[in-house]
Amino acid sequence: MDCSTDQELRTLIEAGCDERLFLNAKTGLNKYHLDPMLYTGSHYRGSCTCGSLTPFTWPIAVKAAERIRQSGLREFNQWAEEQRNRLKALIGGEVAFDVFFGPSGSDLLYLPLLFRAIIDERPLLNVVSCPEELGSGSNLAAEGRYHGEYGAFGDHLEKGASLSKRLKPDVIRLGARTDDGNIRSRCDDIREALLAYPSHNAIVNLVYGSKSGIEDDLAIIDPAQDVLWTVDLCQFRADPGLIQGLLAKGAMVLITGSKFYNAPPFCGALLVPEKWTSWLEGRDVSLFSALSNLFARDDIPVKFNAVQQTLTQESNPSSRLRWDCALAEMEAYSRLSRDRANEVIQQWNRTVLARLDSSKNFELMPDQQETNPSIVSFRVVRDGTFFSHEELQALFARFVRKAFIGAYGFKRVFIGQPVRYGDRSFIRFALGSWAVRQQVAKVKPDWRADGEMIEALEREVRLFERTGVGE
Repeated sequence: MDCSTDQELRTLIEAGCDERLFLNAKTGLNKYHLDPMLYTGSHYRGSCTCGSLTPFTWPIAVKAAERIRQSGLREFNQWAEEQRNRLKALIGGEVAFDVFFGPSGSDLLYLPLLFRAIIDERPLLNVVSCPEELGSGSNLAAEGRYHGEYGAFGDHLEKGASLSKRLKPDVIRLGARTDDGNIRSRCDDIREALLAYPSHNAIVNLVYGSKSGIEDDLAIIDPAQDVLWTVDLCQFRADPGLIQGLLAKGAMVLITGSKFYNAPPFCGALLVPEKWTSWLEGRDVSLFSALSNLFARDDIPVKFNAVQQTLTQESNPSSRLRWDCALAEMEAYSRLSRDRANEVIQQWNRTVLARLDSSKNFELMPDQQETNPSIVSFRVVRDGTFFSHEELQALFARFVRKAFIGAYGFKRVFIGQPVRYGDRSFIRFALGSWAVRQQVAKVKPDWRADGEMIEALEREVRLFERTGVGE
């Protein structure tokens, strides 16, 4: 790829979302200390929505950039419809549903609020499970407030301001863990919240695969209740059968292509059963105009032309590029033997758990067996003292920005950012689909690089002073 195309691709990858994508002028890195274009020599074990390109997605991104250059506004709508059909084919099932694209998982949280407000004028109630283990902007988005300082099209926003006076829900947040780190059961709390607000227009946001892999008990979803159930599957570490079952219960499902499936940063989608989209027909949908700084017309299915026309931007080209990468990776992963892929993930999980458990610098988070096996969460300890959240943030930044020259089989590493719970914090390793596919292709999976990663992190911990300044 020539230099001009390289710059064109970089511009697209850094656009179409919010300031989390912006590169620091001094470091050349975004807020996650990452340059999504630099994938050569990387050992990627991150679980956030700001990942890198891979050797597989790079040529797909280049091809998408070329298509963007040649496409008119009408072609973007057609392109988005193609992507919807590809995603529907991957999920399968008998339940009809619509796909609404969005810049990030946090942005998707606005859509259930809109649906509820348009369908029913009662006061809104938003019950949010595991808020500390969702995306960084999810807490503000759950309140119907702007979660960032910039919109997807470069508009400056007032972070924390309400999108609309009609989107001001009462919000109940149900924490993921107890003070000692054990996973809480939230089912009784959800039932109590719904009973406490009987006259409200209720939304319950469950999570299945939080930052540390926590999975809510989805059996609580009752299609007969006057509740809009949503399930945050943004990590997208689940089989299609689970998604089919949720859609059959009338639940909306939030996914992203940029976590497990290693697409370029920020590509979200909300899967909406026709049970809910059918309510839009013949109604005043002007409230969708509140999303004009965040969503484009091609994010909305073509059949909802009235909704599309409330938005000012015709297209989000960056979203089309990201979703081409994500869908190609999803389709490649779907061709694997599911049993073999799960076996490889379990092998990785056992290997990493054993190595962390043998180290005096790390302590595994409780209830590992209750979380998704493709994520391992742990606390960091030095001289008998756990790292604070601020110290973990500093350690994370030093580690992922470090250049490893000759000592290991990689040049750089990316892992999951620290997660705060109460006054404590943990850090994570997470396995993505690209890594699983590489290992499935081998006669015997090889996890030596993960051992080297843990060894390298141990070294950083030992060098790290309690002031947060290391060697």
